[in-house]
Amino acid sequence: MRMLLISLAGQVLLNALFLLCVWWATKKGSQWRRIAIGWVVFELLYFLVIVISKVLYHSRGEYLRVGTSLFTNYYVFIVILMMPLLCGYFIIWLLGKLNVVKQAELRLKLRSWLLIVLLPITGALCIKGYYNSINPVATHYHITLPYNGTPKELKVAFITDLHIGELVQKEVLQKMVKMVQDEQPDYVLVGGDQVDYYFDYVERDPEISELLLSLHSDKSRIFHVLGNHEYYIDNEPKRKWLDEVGTLLVDSVVQLSDSLYLIGRDDAYNESNRLPLKSLVEQVPEGATTILLDHQPIEPDVERDLGIDLALHGHTHDGQFIPFKWLVWLNFENSYGYLHRGVTHYITSSGLGFSSSPILLGTLSEVVIIHLNLEGEK
Repeated sequence: MRMLLISLAGQVLLNALFLLCVWWATKKGSQWRRIAIGWVVFELLYFLVIVISKVLYHSRGEYLRVGTSLFTNYYVFIVILMMPLLCGYFIIWLLGKLNVVKQAELRLKLRSWLLIVLLPITGALCIKGYYNSINPVATHYHITLPYNGTPKELKVAFITDLHIGELVQKEVLQKMVKMVQDEQPDYVLVGGDQVDYYFDYVERDPEISELLLSLHSDKSRIFHVLGNHEYYIDNEPKRKWLDEVGTLLVDSVVQLSDSLYLIGRDDAYNESNRLPLKSLVEQVPEGATTILLDHQPIEPDVERDLGIDLALHGHTHDGQFIPFKWLVWLNFENSYGYLHRGVTHYITSSGLGFSSSPILLGTLSEVVIIHLNLEGEK
């Protein structure tokens, strides 16, 4: 219900903003105004039909998922369009106030042409964003960690935010699996939000499970943690499934080698029940090297203070598209990429999948390959 209300509010506000921008760029009684009003009314009515169908038929969201996927793409289009458009409108208004552009008719024409020019540009950007979403790339990091043992090199594949569901199709998963297999990693770490919302998408297609199992020839070297989307709905079947396609770590510590330990945390969405990181670090022998797998990058200072060597996170999607990319950057110490601060190396991945809309602008769908050099004194 919460997501439904947010989606409905977004529909009303963004459509109103779009209608207002068309209003400012057209003459009273013009055909374009009538078309814009008709489009907005149609969109809102169609959205209400989808909501009512969900309520009446209790289809576990099937109707809502199919319908809202169209709307969320429209949301993204409007958000991207509105940024330069409103900035341009403000400049035109300011030029009018400064008597640089005195004629109201000329200001109207400038607003009209700005809207006409930006519409196809925004469409092209969204097409590029869709291309980014279905073509994951491999991002490589080379990191040296102190290690109280025989020096060794390890390759770790880190994937997160798969968001398997209606939007992230099986073809994207197949590309990801092929990329991981080609790298032949020693371990595969999966950082949460494996399933978008409803688990029935996975249940209906056994090949999805086969794909995740094929990430490594040894199932015991595939580790999962939970993300916030695992808690939204169908939590129990998701947990059982993740333990079938690897090993699910929920506030757990496992030994990867003689002096290398992996800590898998429960997601912060389950804040009242997940253990403090300190209690997990205390289970690791003193002087051992630690890798932390935790979906949300919200405790970097705690990770540093407790001496975590490598912290792996997802969740942020690197903002998914501008302008949210900049907002996410303001909200997290490391919203994307690599950061070394204190004793801790941080990697936050933009993830393989996406939320709500298959459009990635200013970021990419990625698989992270970490080349670990373990040597020296801890």
